[in-house]
Amino acid sequence: MILLPDNLLIEVLDNSANTTLNYKGFGNLDSYEFWPHWNSKGSYVEPDIFLRFENADIIIEAKKDDSTDQTCKQWKKK
Repeated sequence: MILLPDNLLIEVLDNSANTTLNYKGFGNLDSYEFWPHWNSKGSYVEPDIFLRFENADIIIEAKKDDSTDQTCKQWKKK
């Protein structure tokens, strides 16, 4: 369950991302899913959270530190 109001969630994303995206243009949060299990070209991918806003979708993969066990092969799956 997401406990932050949409405007605070947008503010957290805006302040934490290393990008110049205008998150305020995303609109309200329509839905979210933790650890969705998606079929991708015969194998499966599982991001940590999928956020669907009115005007944008965000996929988040979080790691606790820089010594990640994520491989380039996993990132290339679409």
